[in-house]
Amino acid sequence: MILCLAASITIIIGLIIFIRIKPNTNNNSDIHLPEKSTEISPTEIPDAKLPNSISSSTELLILEKLNNFEDNNMFTKKGVTLGNLATEFGTNVKYLSAIIKKYKSDSFKTYINTLRINYIIGKMDSDISYKKYKISYLAEVTGFATASSFTKTFKEITGLPPSLYFENKYDKSVSE
Repeated sequence: MILCLAASITIIIGLIIFIRIKPNTNNNSDIHLPEKSTEISPTEIPDAKLPNSISSSTELLILEKLNNFEDNNMFTKKGVTLGNLATEFGTNVKYLSAIIKKYKSDSFKTYINTLRINYIIGKMDSDISYKKYKISYLAEVTGFATASSFTKTFKEITGLPPSLYFENKYDKSVSE
């Protein structure tokens, strides 16, 4: 009998604590939305939305880390994932994904692939010796797992397979 009474009191105390600690989700008057920063708005992608809970300072910090990631060509490493990049940035996947969607691209995959393809196009423009390399090497230096995934992605982004793209590009350069 005493054991049953003690268990009942413990349950009641637990419920009282739970109710007092649980945030009131029906009361929206206490919600403070972060103000949009005007410093970065010119590069925003229309209709992209960030989670309401992300602060402007966190948003700017993640954007700064993304710019550093791009400037140091870290996207050329094999196996770059949204999860490991979020961990490296000290943030979570949800925030990083939302910021990439708002400021960079539709998705993380599109963002990384576009960076990689633009990187190799830039390399081939600045160093003609890249034209001699096989597709498998170009795939490797850009971080793609296979030559076929590189070729497929290259064609999706540029509209042409790498061999035709560079053939057309350099034939036009020579004739001009």
